[in-house]
Amino acid sequence: MVPVGIVGEAAGVARQLEVVEVFAVEADEAEARPGVDHVRHAQAIREGADVREVVLGLGDDLVQWACGIVHVTRDQAPAGGVARRAQVEHIARVVLVRVAVLAFARVRRQLQRRDQRYIKDYLRCVAALDDSLGEVLAYLDRTGLADDTVVIYTSDQGFFLGEHGWYDERWMYEPSLRTPLIVRWPGVKRPGSTADELVQNIDMAPTFLDLAGVADRPAMHGASLVPLLRGEHPEQWRDAVNYPYHQQDSSRASHTAARHCGIRTARHKSMHVYDHDVWELYDLEEDPDEMRNLGGAEEHAELQARLERRLHALREEYADAAPVK
Repeated sequence: MVPVGIVGEAAGVARQLEVVEVFAVEADEAEARPGVDHVRHAQAIREGADVREVVLGLGDDLVQWACGIVHVTRDQAPAGGVARRAQVEHIARVVLVRVAVLAFARVRRQLQRRDQRYIKDYLRCVAALDDSLGEVLAYLDRTGLADDTVVIYTSDQGFFLGEHGWYDERWMYEPSLRTPLIVRWPGVKRPGSTADELVQNIDMAPTFLDLAGVADRPAMHGASLVPLLRGEHPEQWRDAVNYPYHQQDSSRASHTAARHCGIRTARHKSMHVYDHDVWELYDLEEDPDEMRNLGGAEEHAELQARLERRLHALREEYADAAPVK
């Protein structure tokens, strides 16, 4: 593991040529680290060994060597006096620069490996869920229950697989906002058919109650999806969805999405990252990957204002009282 102090101060030390002082801070801790014989290397240098050969022989253990070398430069001048000490300090300064490069490269490799492991584990879970759902469907078919059973396969959110530099969910961009929703209703929903209406997870409860024949339903947000599943296209269906994300940023490095809210229509999306008072606007037909932010552009000001008014209306409709700036 790379000592934090070396990584954080390497650039500044290389500029100021203050090698010994910084190494002294790390020396005691570094000596306790296994894998590098600091005493042997320091003794070799004191006895006149070629410092360059010592460096080249250490490879990725340069950080530990750099920490150990302080005992040569701090406590006593190595063989050769002042000139020899200057050589050692010069080599150490060169090593510091390489240490910084190695440290950041190592951190990057660790993050890449960690990201790949996490994403692959996630995809394995998805594959396992798909396999398990297949077993459930096969059981329904085998036992003759399929014709009397509605199966709804969905999730809480979508998921980033690296798009926009993110994993997880939370942000209102399409990979996270778009949620899987697959329904099997034998004799009603034609296999392979799709619906383009905007639906949300708040529609689940009204749908289940409708399927169960509960006529006297309590007031709730959302609408039953049964008409859509029957192939109907209600004229009064919603033309926009509201998205709120009001979780306060925490100290955890894994979940630091800024608070934001937004509106999505069939074609456009407007997001207000209110923690930073930033507006984003996307044309999903022209830019489905949301790579060109149109927010703030004069030619789109009217569209932005119209979506902003609609967003405020939706927030009032859903009683979203978060203190948005």
